[in-house]
Amino acid sequence: MRFVLKHAIAASVVIAGIVAVTAASNFALLAWAVLMGQPLGGPLALPGMVLFALIAGIVAVGLILLPATALAERITERKQVRAVFQIPIATALAGSFLLLTTFVVTVARGTPWASAALTGGVIFAILLVPLGVYWWSMQSADWLLRAATARRRRAR
Repeated sequence: MRFVLKHAIAASVVIAGIVAVTAASNFALLAWAVLMGQPLGGPLALPGMVLFALIAGIVAVGLILLPATALAERITERKQVRAVFQIPIATALAGSFLLLTTFVVTVARGTPWASAALTGGVIFAILLVPLGVYWWSMQSADWLLRAATARRRRAR
């Protein structure tokens, strides 16, 4: 139960953060357009950007961040390694997942490997910050849940 709860909290934090940054960047672009005397764009720009950010955040969490951090957590627990090593392990796993996904998409579309590797590298670089936020949110939720259960046990 704690596993599901801490990953749900981390996923919520990351997805909400991605949506908030997207909305803030849209307002910054709107302010820039006003300052430069450019057209403001269509009325669907903000909802479209936020919807895209929401879908992209859910996909990134579901396909890359959650599996990478869960597997890193499992590896460190089985090998009895400190939790600090989960970050580099999760980063390597996320890179591996992206490399595998890039390879599958490259083969399916018949595109050159070099362009697909560049795209995968850019996506990996973009996902490093959400991966860190996801891991820290997950660890914070875990620490809070452990403290709450320990306090509850002492109260009994």
